Amino acid sequence: MSEPTDHHFVPVFYLRGWCANDGRLHVFSRPHDRVVSSRLGPAHTGFERGLYSLRETPTADRQVIEKFLAVRVDTPAAEVLKRIKSAGLSALSPSDWERWAVFMLSLRARSPEAMEDLCATVPGAFREDLDSDPALRAEYDRRKRADDPELPSQWVARNMPGRMEDGGQFLLPKIIGNAAYVRRLAGASWRVFDVSESNVGLLTSDRPLVLRGSLMGDFRVFVPLDPSTALVATNDADALRKIGGHTPNRLSRALNLDTVRQASKRVYASHGGHLHFVARHFPQTPVKLFSMDT
Repeated sequence: MSEPTDHHFVPVFYLRGWCANDGRLHVFSRPHDRVVSSRLGPAHTGFERGLYSLRETPTADRQVIEKFLAVRVDTPAAEVLKRIKSAGLSALSPSDWERWAVFMLSLRARSPEAMEDLCATVPGAFREDLDSDPALRAEYDRRKRADDPELPSQWVARNMPGRMEDGGQFLLPKIIGNAAYVRRLAGASWRVFDVSESNVGLLTSDRPLVLRGSLMGDFRVFVPLDPSTALVATNDADALRKIGGHTPNRLSRALNLDTVRQASKRVYASHGGHLHFVARHFPQTPVKLFSMDT
């Protein structure tokens, strides 16, 4: 079996919610100076070749992070999404909520922009932390042998080659599984909003999760599930009631505006009628979303 090298940061199972009967969805992008529309299958978009591959670590399995995402994040989330659509939020168990929260965090952390940020900053930070922590330096000095290098980072480079250089990839599962963030999301107030009566279907993008605020403070999160439903979470139950007071048309247009303005390179839809709206609001330069503080 060939190794997975097309690494999907927008999972195929998620994009299927926008597919027509022929298994394709509309993809809006700006390859040059104007927004254009094309139709693709969900397996042929929302990926980057080798996005999570280990590049410096000598190992037989350079795709270990991609396999982690597929097996430990996306597969459980696909089952939870089916349950949400078929039986509603009340059918979810505590473990379902944790799996779904992990998936939500992954949508924020696994994008190409986020990975670029991680891979650029983590190796240097890892090296600095190893060498500047007084307790760690003292412990290293106590344990090191005569032929060991002077600094802990040098020991890691010698004995664990590639570990610092691939530090961004190795850190991704820890960010996604951050216990404090998972608890905050899983324990939030959630609601599915049905906008099927709207004359505007919901869009999604290559950065599907919209976060307002901070997960460790006041926040509101929403992710479209398909053209007619969106899932909203917040730590303020009153905010959900206010959102529920909007008409389906107003709510779907507001959510679509957030979706398009946050997009990086692609916006997804169930039909091509959104072209004018997407072209008007698609950012010329993507906003930076990811930070280590989420």
